[in-house]
Amino acid sequence: MVRGASQRAPAVIASRRLTLAAGQEIHITALGGSITAADQQMDGLPWPDYVYNYLTDQYGANLRGTNGAVGGTRSSYMSVW
Repeated sequence: MVRGASQRAPAVIASRRLTLAAGQEIHITALGGSITAADQQMDGLPWPDYVYNYLTDQYGANLRGTNGAVGGTRSSYMSVW
């Protein structure tokens, strides 16, 4: 996690609510491995889709989600240096 990010989270969330209220689009991306990608899933949706659907239902249609997960990768694949 970025240093100090947890202290800024409430302000960021409030800012995003104002963005949605103004009718502007917000793009949310999920990163992860096979669980996020929903590899081998038998039924239902990958968990990021549930999040996108919930947020769209709560805040409107100006929310766009991308599941950038790559199944079969190690955690280090997603590391940001």
